Amino acid sequence: MTNHNFKTVPGLHLSTFSVPELELLVESARHFNIQQMRFTPTGQIAISGVDETDFPALITQFQRFMKTIEKSDLSIISCSGCGTCKYGLGDTASVVQTIREMKFDEPLPAKCKIAVAGCSRCCTMPFVRDLGLIPSPRGWKLIFGGNGGQTPRIGDIIADRVEQHDLIGLIFNCLQIYTAYAQPRQRTSRFIEEFGIERFKNELFSK
Repeated sequence: MTNHNFKTVPGLHLSTFSVPELELLVESARHFNIQQMRFTPTGQIAISGVDETDFPALITQFQRFMKTIEKSDLSIISCSGCGTCKYGLGDTASVVQTIREMKFDEPLPAKCKIAVAGCSRCCTMPFVRDLGLIPSPRGWKLIFGGNGGQTPRIGDIIADRVEQHDLIGLIFNCLQIYTAYAQPRQRTSRFIEEFGIERFKNELFSK
């Protein structure tokens, strides 16, 4: 019987992959008797059927070839943007990579889901993520405080027509304000409802 209990390989994010990396996945699946393998919406690899004692060796084999990042409360979902999609307007790959390289002095109050869209079609659903980004020919739209789940909330547009070189600083400052004022385990949607969008913007743009 197939084991459908998937376990995510920590630290790996692979939104695109080369032929050698694909060959590595096949080789690893055979060597470690992986029953099933899938990519998560955030570009991680989830596997099932691997013996627990083999898992460290599997991680080591994967990480020899693929980029790794430190464990983070940030979960990023992104489309291909101007790299491969005919509708793509924004350089989603570089934005995602820069966000992943952010360093914070304190941990975030709760997990934070970030959606980076490549155009106004919004395949990654940025309006219902903690933080959403949408590009246009005139710059980026920054959205904060969205949420899906049992109590959905459409995020607030914090800024529009933002140049990419200013975008990362705004994202960082949004998360800094959230960290400074939110209660432990309070998601951005409930935080912004209590804190107030105008107060949030005042804090953000006074920095």
